[in-house]
Amino acid sequence: MASSVKIPLKIKFGNMIPLWWWRSNSCSWEWCKTTLKHTVWTTTTLKNSGRLTQISFPKVEMVSKTLSKLGFSNCFEILIVGLSGDLALGWNPPWEATIVHSSHFFIHTHIKNHLGDLCSITFIYGHPVLAQRKLIWEELESLSNQIHPKWLFIRDFNQVLSSQDKFTFKLGPISSNLDLLQTISNLSLIPIESKGFSYTWMSKRQAENFVMEKLDRAFGSIEWMDTYPHSLVRNLPIICLDHGPILLDIECRPPFKHHPFRFEWMWTTHPECANLIHETWNNSSHPGSHAFCLKKKLETPRDTFKVWNKTSFCRVERQMEEKKEELRRLQEHLSSLEDVKMEKEFKEHVEDLMHKEELMRRRNKIIQVKNDREQWVTEAGDIEQCFQQHFHNLYAQPVNEAQDILEQLANLELSTLNEYQTQQLEMPILDEEITLAINQMEPLKTPGSDGIPAAFYQKYWNTVRTDITNMVKALFHSGMESQTAFTSRQIDFD
Repeated sequence: MASSVKIPLKIKFGNMIPLWWWRSNSCSWEWCKTTLKHTVWTTTTLKNSGRLTQISFPKVEMVSKTLSKLGFSNCFEILIVGLSGDLALGWNPPWEATIVHSSHFFIHTHIKNHLGDLCSITFIYGHPVLAQRKLIWEELESLSNQIHPKWLFIRDFNQVLSSQDKFTFKLGPISSNLDLLQTISNLSLIPIESKGFSYTWMSKRQAENFVMEKLDRAFGSIEWMDTYPHSLVRNLPIICLDHGPILLDIECRPPFKHHPFRFEWMWTTHPECANLIHETWNNSSHPGSHAFCLKKKLETPRDTFKVWNKTSFCRVERQMEEKKEELRRLQEHLSSLEDVKMEKEFKEHVEDLMHKEELMRRRNKIIQVKNDREQWVTEAGDIEQCFQQHFHNLYAQPVNEAQDILEQLANLELSTLNEYQTQQLEMPILDEEITLAINQMEPLKTPGSDGIPAAFYQKYWNTVRTDITNMVKALFHSGMESQTAFTSRQIDFD
C-alpha cells in the first residue's frame, strides 16, 4: 500500500448516497474492501443506494472491473501520471454525468439527478507540488463560463487556508494560501460548514515533526447554498490511512425542537390571512380588564395559526417540486394559443410558490460562537448552553443593591418638570398619538414573549385598533390595574 492515500468522499442526496471518491497510487480490491469495513461503508450499501461515484484506483485492476464490483455500470477514467493517482467517475441510471473538463487534478461535471435537477460539481485534487498549485486554481477560474449556477467545489485542495487549519509543533508561515483564497473570492464561492474532527490529514512523522492539516473542504455557489441551505460537511476520524473520509450531507436539518410561537410574515402573503385574523379576533370575547382581554385575544390567533400553518404552508416545498415538473411537461407540449395561456397562468402560480418558499427559508443561523474561554463552539446544544450560561452569569447577582442605587441618585442633580410640562403629561392620551406610536415601531424587530411583531399591529390596525387603544388608555388612567393584569405582555411605545 502506498504511503499517500486518499479515502472516500461521500455526498448524500436525501436518502441516497450518489457520490464517492478516493485516491491511491497502489492498492488491491481486497484492500478496498478492508478500507470500506473500517469506514463502515460496505459495497452492498453503495450498490443499493448509490447513483454516482467518483473514485481513484490503482493499476492493479481495470477501473471498469472495480467499478462493476461496486455496482456501477458507467464510468469515466483519468490514467495515473507521476504523483497523481487514477481518477474515475462512475454512475448508474437514472443519474446522468457529463464530463465538461478534466485533468489529472480535477474533474468538472454537469450532473442531472433522478428528478431532472441540474448542477455542476467539480472534484478537486490540489497539485502536490506547491509551485504548480496556482496553475490549477487559474485553470479552475477559466471554467467560470462552463458552470451551472448551482455549483459545488469539493474535496482535497492540498492547501490550508489559515493557521487554524494546521496543527504542528513547529510554528511557521502558511505558504500559498492567498492564491486559493483569491480564486475562491473571484468565483464568489461560499465555504460549506464542517463539523467533526478539525483536521482531515495526518502525517506519519513522529515526535516534533508530527503534523495535522485540514486539506479537504467544500465550497458552494450562492445558488447552491440557496437550493441546499442545510449542506454540512462531516469530517470523520482518520483510520488506517493518512486522510480521513468526509461526508457532505445536503439535507442535514437540525434536530426537531419545540420553538416558541412566532408570527411569520410569510403568512400575510396568503389571500385568506386577513380574513382569518379578522374573524378570529372579533369572535374572541373575554370578561375582565382591557389588558386581560387583549392578552386573551392575542392567544387566540396564535393557536389558530399553528394549525393553519401546517395545512397551508408546510407543504410548499413538496408542492414546489411537483408544480415545477408539471410546468416542464406543459412547456414541452405547447401546441396552441390555449396551451400558451395555460402555461402563463401555471408559471405565475409556480412563481408565487417560489416567493413563499423564499420567505420560509429566510432564517438567521448561528453556526458557531466563542465561549468565555475563547474557544469556538459549533454544536447546536453547546451553542444554546453557551448563551444561557452567559445571561445567567450576567443577571444572577445584581451589581448594585437597591439602596446603593437610591444613594447614587440622591447625589445627582436631576432636572424637574415645570408646570406646563406636568400639565401636558397629565392630559388624556389621544387615539392619534397611539396610532402614531404604533407606526413608529420597527416592523420586524424581535417580538415579545407572545411572538407577535409590531408589523402585525401595523398591517391589521383596522382589526386590532379598538382593543389596543382601550388597553393603552387604561394603562395611563390606572397603571396599577393594568400592571397587575398585563404582566405577561409589553408593548414598547418609545
